Amino acid sequence: MHRVIAAALCVAVAALAVPATNAALPIRKPDVEAVVEKVVPATEAERKAGVVVTVFLKDRKDGVQVSKDTAVHRQMGKLVPVVEAGEIKAGLKVSVWIDSKTGAAEGVLIFP
Repeated sequence: MHRVIAAALCVAVAALAVPATNAALPIRKPDVEAVVEKVVPATEAERKAGVVVTVFLKDRKDGVQVSKDTAVHRQMGKLVPVVEAGEIKAGLKVSVWIDSKTGAAEGVLIFP
């Protein structure tokens, strides 16, 4: 019994020691909640700057750039796993947190 508990504690400590690959979503209300109208892949120059895609949202004139450092998550019940920016598709409802200095997305939450 003690070995099982010790093994579980070792696994828990190891999981906490692994650095996160993506940042967490900001802890504040999202800046925009809308449906994605269009997703445009980054140009070569934008890719060099770290941009993956530009997302155009309904009722928003300007696109929002999603970089490789942007936290992108998918809502799945109580679970909110990390996903790739490539999963952002036209027609999906999203919440977006926008950096006020750069205008790029800090975080994107995709809803089913």
